[in-house]
Amino acid sequence: MMEELHQHGEVNNFEIKFRRRDGFVGWGLYSARLNLDDNSLISVITDISDRKQAEIELADSERS
Repeated sequence: MMEELHQHGEVNNFEIKFRRRDGFVGWGLYSARLNLDDNSLISVITDISDRKQAEIELADSERS
């Protein structure tokens, strides 16, 4: 992800696993863009934990 960010200046919808301060572990889609004008990084993480759990449950049911 960092390599793509440095090469292209942005990353879109990179799937990540994250841990909140309260210990919850979830899934997110990470998007970021380098702003070279003011030497900053603009980023957002969209929580997809519910969707990821549904995908896991579907895959498990298809194996059974």
